[in-house]
Amino acid sequence: MTKIVDLVEELKKRRQEVWFIIPTEIRTLLDRKRPAGPVIYAEGETRTLHELLFACYDVGVRNEVSLSCVKKFTRILLQFYGGKLKKWYGLVDIATLLEKIESNLDNIEQMEDFLNLIKELLLFVGRINMWLDLLIPWEDLNKVFKLERRV
Repeated sequence: MTKIVDLVEELKKRRQEVWFIIPTEIRTLLDRKRPAGPVIYAEGETRTLHELLFACYDVGVRNEVSLSCVKKFTRILLQFYGGKLKKWYGLVDIATLLEKIESNLDNIEQMEDFLNLIKELLLFVGRINMWLDLLIPWEDLNKVFKLERRV
């Protein structure tokens, strides 16, 4: 059982580690035989996770739902997206961190502690999403779409 304060500090440390340097497991997505799909879809998954986590944060800040309710929904998100990131994209380190957070949600007894954890998680997931987005050659894709107009 991890104290929530310690978990927030660990998450902050992990976020700082990936702030200026792309995580190795994200870079290795480019080594796949066909990297476009995994990179594009992992970017979409992390963007969606970030948006849904923000919704959890927002309803918590506005005190619109109980702590129990927002923890249940957060648990579902972390299990679902952590599983996808691990199994579909091989982002094991990131998924393991999400699993650790999920397994400690029951230790949270105050909304303030939940919000502190989710705020730090938002920064981490947002940065992971940014790295994935930077791997996508958007300008090249736009050129291909303009060349391939079929409709």
